[in-house]
Formats: sequence, C-alpha cells, structure tokens
Amino acid sequence: MSSRKITVKDLAQLCGVSIGTIDRAINNRGGINPETKQKILDAAAKYGYVKNQNARTLSSGSSNLIGVIIFNLKNEFPSALLTSIEAEASRRGYSTLIMLSNYSEKTERDCVTRMRSMNVAGIIAMSVVTDSGYYESLIHGGTRIVAVGNRIVGDIPYVGIDDRAAMRASTEYVLARGYERLVYVAPLLEKAATQNIGAQSERFSGFLDAIGLTEAKLDSTGAGFSSGQVEYEVIDRYDSYEWRIAECAKSPRRTAFICPSDTYTVKCLPTLERGCGVIGFDRLGIIGSLIPELSGIAYPTEDIGRLAVDCLLDGGQGQILPYELIFGKTV
Repeated sequence: MSSRKITVKDLAQLCGVSIGTIDRAINNRGGINPETKQKILDAAAKYGYVKNQNARTLSSGSSNLIGVIIFNLKNEFPSALLTSIEAEASRRGYSTLIMLSNYSEKTERDCVTRMRSMNVAGIIAMSVVTDSGYYESLIHGGTRIVAVGNRIVGDIPYVGIDDRAAMRASTEYVLARGYERLVYVAPLLEKAATQNIGAQSERFSGFLDAIGLTEAKLDSTGAGFSSGQVEYEVIDRYDSYEWRIAECAKSPRRTAFICPSDTYTVKCLPTLERGCGVIGFDRLGIIGSLIPELSGIAYPTEDIGRLAVDCLLDGGQGQILPYELIFGKTV
C-alpha cells in the first residue's frame, strides 16, 4: 500500500469481501463469520485503518462524542469529575469533547451550539444558565442532557447528592458541638441573581433549615443575626470575604466556620489557631490527604461522573447518591 490513509474500500479489496462485511467487522455487528471478522481486524491493524467517525455521524445522526461543559479546571471537583466521565465514556466506546464556560452563561450557550453542530450523542452540563426552558427546548429538539454540579430546573436528569440535606446535617452537627456563633462562608451567593448556582443555593437552604430559618437573611455589614437559636453571620461577597473571616475569628464567642466548598475551607483553616471550628464540604483528594482530621461532607465524585455517562447513554432519570459526614477534629 502507498503512504496515503487506507479507506474502507481499500480494506474490502485487500480482504476480498464487500464494504458491508467490513462495516460489520469493524463495528462489531452480527451476521459475519468469526474467521472472516478476525481476518478483517488483522488487516485493519496491519495497515493502520481508522474508522471514519464522520461517516458514522452522517449515517446515524449522532457521533460517538459526548459533550461535557464545566465551569473551569481551577479546583479539584471538575478535574476528578472529568477523569471519571472520560474513563466511563471510553469504556463504552465514546470520546469526550470538553469545553469550559468560565461561569459565563453566554459562553455556555456557545459551547452547546458548537457541540450540537458536531452531532454529539449528548451533553453533560455543569450549568450556570438561568433560563429553565433553555435545556428543555434542546431535549424537545432531540439533544440528550444530563446535569451535574448544579441542577437544571425542569425535567433534566441530575446526578449528584442531596446538597440541602448534606448541609443541614453538617450544620446540625456543628450546633450539637456547642458553638455559640456560626459563620457561613459562601461568597458565590452574590451571583445568585445572575447565574445558576444551584448546588450553593441548596446548601445555603440546608444551613438555614438547621438554624431554624426558612428565608435567607444576608448580612452585608458584618453585624450578624440571631435566628433565635444561635448567632450567625453569612459572608456572601468576594471583595471582602477573607478580611471578614479574620475579623469573625476574633469574636469572644465560640465560633465555627461552615464552608459549602473546600475552596473556602482552605481560607478558614488559619482560624483553627484561634480556637475556632471549621467544617468543609467536598473533601476531595488533596485536602483529605493533607488534612485528614478535617470535618466535613464527602461524596463519591467518581461515581457521579460514571453514572452521568450511563444516564446520558441509557436514557436514565438521574440519580441521587449518598454523602458522608466526616466526624473529624476541626469542630
């Protein structure tokens, strides 16, 4: 053979069979003699034949690509999630097309448009889109969608944990430890009006449940509130949150910092030296290894990624996985 790329027609001529027989062998379909199939596969390997996925896309209407949209790769959760998604997709004969939204709704919509133009088999989305009808319209148009990280309002399948229940359990545990003042550290809440922050909103609701409130009362002054059960403060802005953490740690009252993400937990760890408590949420590889005594919520990120792929390809309804409350030594 010459140095040009071998085609399915070339392979058929080499093996003395029809193009249809080549298709059955290469795509592992039935209706072919085992010896003939092995002869074709051996020839394909010898001459470096690679399946034309574009041809498959044109004939089937979809490719073997799974689109994955995530916020960014700046913390461990999306990295661990992607690793799991890629492993399961590969096991099932699919490849992943990964795009980053960088928390931009416009960018996310652009990602979806590009993925659909490539006829992806479906999209796993860590979404910030606030329009509840956007993804539903895509589903009606034949695009499969599965949500991770943030729920997408409507009937979009979701794979993850019950964030509200997890944070409620976490906060109740802190209260049972006798802390007099709780500081809830969630700067991302300031974006609630402009983007989907589903997981963080659910976790904040769980915190309010635990302290006996049903509506959010955000404090922007640092003065704090009392729910009738405990004094509490919510740090809900990025521009001053590290300064406010340090100020709250100076309180004469026994104080615990409750973090709905270990991104914030790391910022609160210095308060342990002042006798404060700290409880985290995520407990992914690095922080769990460096600070094994950290109290917090842990959940099965690898299972979330694997099951998201299964849900997408098998048409499942989503799944809520169990979380674990780690009784460490930091509260």
